[in-house]
Amino acid sequence: MKAHRAADAALVAPFRVNRHTCARACKVQPENPPHVPHVPQSPLLDLAARVSRLGPDRRNPEQFHEDKSEISAELRRLAREAGR
Repeated sequence: MKAHRAADAALVAPFRVNRHTCARACKVQPENPPHVPHVPQSPLLDLAARVSRLGPDRRNPEQFHEDKSEISAELRRLAREAGR
C-alpha cells in the first residue's frame, strides 16, 4: 500500500500547483487575451480619461502642469469648434 502511494506521489509531484506555477499558467492560457487599452470614441471622452489620470509626479513635477495646459488648450479648441 505504501509503495502504491509513493508511486502516486511521484506521478503527481511534477504537476503540483502553487502560486508561481498558477501565475505562469494563467498568462499563457487563451482565456486571458493580452491587454488592449480602451480607445475613447470622442475627443471629449479622451480628455475625460486624461483628466482622470492627471496627477502630480514626484520624478517630473512640471509634467502635471504641462499636461494640464495641453488639456485646457484642447478644451478651448473644442469649445471654439462647438460655438461655430
